[in-house]
Amino acid sequence: MSRWSVMSGACVGASLASLVACTGDVPPGASAPSPDAAISDDGSSAGTDARSEAAALDAGPDAEQDPNVYPAVHQPIAQVDNLGGPVLDHAKLVTVTFRGDAMRDAFRAYTHELLTSVWWRSTLGTFGLADGANGGDFELADTVSGRTITDADFQEYARQQIALGSLPIPDGETLFMFYVPQSTTLDTQGQLTCKDNGGYHGSFLMSLGGADAGVGDGGVATTVDVAYAIIPRCYGSFQDATIAASHEIAEAATEPTPADSPTYYLVSNDAWIPLAQGRALGGEVGDLCSFLNYDESGYTVQRIWSNAAAAASKNPCQPAKSPYFGAAVRTTPRIVSGTKVNGHVAVPRGQSVVARVDVFSESALSHELSLEVGVPTDFGFDSLPQGVQATLSRATAHNGNAVVMTLSATSAATPGSIRIAVRSTLDANDFNDWPVILTVK
Repeated sequence: MSRWSVMSGACVGASLASLVACTGDVPPGASAPSPDAAISDDGSSAGTDARSEAAALDAGPDAEQDPNVYPAVHQPIAQVDNLGGPVLDHAKLVTVTFRGDAMRDAFRAYTHELLTSVWWRSTLGTFGLADGANGGDFELADTVSGRTITDADFQEYARQQIALGSLPIPDGETLFMFYVPQSTTLDTQGQLTCKDNGGYHGSFLMSLGGADAGVGDGGVATTVDVAYAIIPRCYGSFQDATIAASHEIAEAATEPTPADSPTYYLVSNDAWIPLAQGRALGGEVGDLCSFLNYDESGYTVQRIWSNAAAAASKNPCQPAKSPYFGAAVRTTPRIVSGTKVNGHVAVPRGQSVVARVDVFSESALSHELSLEVGVPTDFGFDSLPQGVQATLSRATAHNGNAVVMTLSATSAATPGSIRIAVRSTLDANDFNDWPVILTVK
């Protein structure tokens, strides 16, 4: 479960090995220049093309590309996988606050602003979702302040409020946004809001209509998935709440039933799943851009992953204003824990491997990029662990340059996987990382 968490279960939150049952094979990339050979954990070929990565490498003069053609051809940026679940094609957002909330009107205005915003259209719109709609503003009696409530109990509470008419009757496009008081804690299978996560979304089944359903005016009973999101007030800050809300809105719209029928979740290239405090945040469209914010009409929201932007070699975390650039590491698909994934490189202890790095930019930049290899952390860019070394054939580059990265592990290197990145820096506060999972064997 990520800091901005989703409901775990089924495919979502499962191990990488178990996710293969949901995805099958990895969807083909846009135009991956590396050979499509799947290499297993032990380094042996699991595909029809048995060429090794070293043999396939070509970073000589002929690998250089025209620097004036933007972007240069490179390994595709990861695509969030469609696992086949539903989306909210015409999401109707219902803003729910509790009596006495001084931020009630501000939350309502904020939610209304997002529905047809640049943020919505440049993120959710790229997944084929229409503009959002206002599902209404509702205020409930505050019976939750000062309490720790399990998610299962909160789901039952929401069902009761719908049955009582305190909340509107949902359909398959409704998303309830619960802005809970600061003193309220939600417990999801031992994960506590504001301690283990900054909010979450999920769904529950509810029968509507029919003589015994308790909702509606008779007729044939139907069962709907009711999508909802919990937005806690972790720091008492309106801005923190709007960031969390935008994260959950995006994830709930692109994956409204995460536990039962997951939809958009990154499986085929888990190197792009970011870490925070040493743990993976998750593969939903909000998780992949955690801690990257944007000003939307005066409201602070989180940027969200866009497959369309990634496919066009633009910044995958949208909206974004600056031209995107990177140093893309060519990797071949590998079988990791039984699942075919990209973004992995393996190096046996006492040996070295090489990988080609293609430098690209969305448009012309003011000067060359500086390149380095390291370990991204919460607060910096650290050196590789003891016994592991990385060298680049050049330290500065521009669009179209080909770079050779050599990764080496001494016999004393600790076996295991680490997340590294090739960082390309334009200026002190303008840099991008190309992530790779390096496994020392």
